Amino acid sequence: MKTRFLYIICLLTIVLCSCLDKTKSHYTPQIYVSLLTTTKGDTLLAHEVQDASYYRLDTCYLGDTVNFVVSFDAVGNELKRTYIEWDKTNLDISNTNYSGLKGVLVQPTDSANLDYYYQPLLSGSALKLQVLPVKTGETPVVFGVESDSKYSPQTLNVHFIVADTANSEK
Repeated sequence: MKTRFLYIICLLTIVLCSCLDKTKSHYTPQIYVSLLTTTKGDTLLAHEVQDASYYRLDTCYLGDTVNFVVSFDAVGNELKRTYIEWDKTNLDISNTNYSGLKGVLVQPTDSANLDYYYQPLLSGSALKLQVLPVKTGETPVVFGVESDSKYSPQTLNVHFIVADTANSEK
């Protein structure tokens, strides 16, 4: 009887201790892009390309300014880094709310290249971006997020299509 009672106590201890597991959740970080609008009031729609490896935006024109917000969500994990990669000779991308981020950034943040490292315990961030087309053509932009999840990093590829205003139908 004592052996059976001891066995039940050990089993209950194991079951109850398994409920106290304090390990991190491991979800894939997410990237969300808001509606892309130009200063002329046009909306740029995103079209998923056949193989779903990137999104192609509607055409914008030289002289347009495209405004949008990109949000990075670590989904219950710690946000470590967000970055944006693009060809700087084709597009000029700037973060218009950088001053609001300064309090949560740590080194080796490179604000000129939109490469941000965050303090611990932060799970999300949003960047208000402004894109100025410099050259015509198709330019890929890669948005990336890294967290402490084992499914990190995550990227989102968006291609900007820029045409000359002289050749537009407007």
